[in-house]
Amino acid sequence: MRRERAFGRFERSFSLPQGTDPGRITAAFEHGMLELQIPHPPERQPRKIEIGGAASGQQTVDVKESSS
Repeated sequence: MRRERAFGRFERSFSLPQGTDPGRITAAFEHGMLELQIPHPPERQPRKIEIGGAASGQQTVDVKESSS
């Protein structure tokens, strides 16, 4: 939570994490306090890639995509 006390007009901007759905952000303003609720983006699940080759049998490799 971030608290700021200011009088008059002010502006604040910040970057959202990649994958955040702006349509799911909610805001409420009560008693002089602005509250934003920003749901975390779903965590990406690792996937498996089969690797075939001249060697006997196939191998499976777990791949986890980076969030950057």
